[in-house]
Amino acid sequence: SAPNVVATPYVAARCEDADAEVAKYVVKNIARVLVGDAPGGVIEPVDYPKVGDPAFWSSRMAPQV
Repeated sequence: SAPNVVATPYVAARCEDADAEVAKYVVKNIARVLVGDAPGGVIEPVDYPKVGDPAFWSSRMAPQV
């Protein structure tokens, strides 16, 4: 709904074989969740320091003088 945002899917090296494997993976994950198991391939969130926290400025992000 934002007038200045265009969202498009990321499509890299699409092929029918890859699409079929992704579909199989999704179906397996749905089946896992339906029986009460955790889905596969979950990436743990990263807790970045908040702005204002001194740890926010890493050596690569530190302002250059």
